Amino acid sequence: MEYQIPEEYSLGEAIWMSKSDDTLKINSGNHGYLILKSGVNVKFSNKSTVALIVPTGESKKVSITTGLSISTDNIKSLFIFRKKLPFLLRLKKGESFFHATGAEFQILGQDKEAFSIGGTDTVAESLPKSLVQIIVPRMESFDFKLIQSVTSISATDISITNITNNDDLLNFIRQEQKRNAEMNKILSPLNKKTASLPFNEVEYTAFWALNHFIRQYCKLLRIPSRDLSLAKFKDGLFIGYKDPTSNLTYSNYHQYIESFTNLPIDDKKKSDLLDACRSSPDYSVSEYIKDNLNHLNYSAAIIAMDQVIEHIAGLGEKKRKAILSSEIDEQAKQYLTEIILTRNTILHQGECALKSTTDGFEDAKETYGIEEMSEYRIYETYRPWLWYQDGLAPFQKYMDAKKKT
Repeated sequence: MEYQIPEEYSLGEAIWMSKSDDTLKINSGNHGYLILKSGVNVKFSNKSTVALIVPTGESKKVSITTGLSISTDNIKSLFIFRKKLPFLLRLKKGESFFHATGAEFQILGQDKEAFSIGGTDTVAESLPKSLVQIIVPRMESFDFKLIQSVTSISATDISITNITNNDDLLNFIRQEQKRNAEMNKILSPLNKKTASLPFNEVEYTAFWALNHFIRQYCKLLRIPSRDLSLAKFKDGLFIGYKDPTSNLTYSNYHQYIESFTNLPIDDKKKSDLLDACRSSPDYSVSEYIKDNLNHLNYSAAIIAMDQVIEHIAGLGEKKRKAILSSEIDEQAKQYLTEIILTRNTILHQGECALKSTTDGFEDAKETYGIEEMSEYRIYETYRPWLWYQDGLAPFQKYMDAKKKT
């Protein structure tokens, strides 16, 4: 198969989908990192450039033909994330792996080598843990002088281990919120598409690259997957911002302040917990969906979302009619239809994708202008988060209100 870039596919999507003997045909445009895969050939036109070509680790030959042009200036900024994993990788310090997005996954070492990057986990364990680094390249430029001025005044001057009362906690949160607000202004191009979501584009790419690596690593070694939740990813995360033309890295140390283990819960929460321990459900479908979204387990989340639609709207034709007749906006109806079609593709074709070969696709295309989406595109656009937040949630709210009338 030949993948036409950028007319039909983005570079990352084509890399993700391609198999041995396929060809990536880069026809025009300036692109980021070209990650070579074993047996996948590449053709360039003289109107295209890439920032870097990352070779494959395999000895299998890769053919690169015509018009090859490298332009390192395509990458304007680098975002560096350092994280301590909850286990030890059986890989050597200094080894690197690349995700199709161009994100680089590096092994820094392990925490018993006198190298610590912080975190709020107070559980003492004797086994070493791997320290890793994810570098996300971007084609946007940012004001690195402003970044330096914000990161030089760190809210973590207050040691998290010294927070023992609410005054200290509130002071810590105020400083962190102020610093993050200043940083968000500088990095506003990264927040335009994700303003209502619990991450920006770069954080999401780093998280996706990390969890995908962990899943492939565990699959290869035949051990249970140890992927992280979004909250666990953010906990104790080190973030650096780097101008590729400079050797300086501006660090911004983030503490995830969702909760503090050394602060006792108040009486109201304690009372709620006592009642909850004696009540059902133990684990609701809604919680199941959110948990899988937070682990980027999209197939499971999508199947569960479809089950919720069936529960509140009925099966088959009843479901379709309930969506069409509902008084929610057309975007929400489109999202609900995409959930249903993607669920059908997962169950009947074994792929987390929205494909034209799925029953009902042509009708949905005519009604809502729905387009095919590969697994890569679903992940890249964090589509299941939007399906849940802007499709399923308003539909549930509408149907609940309708039942009460």
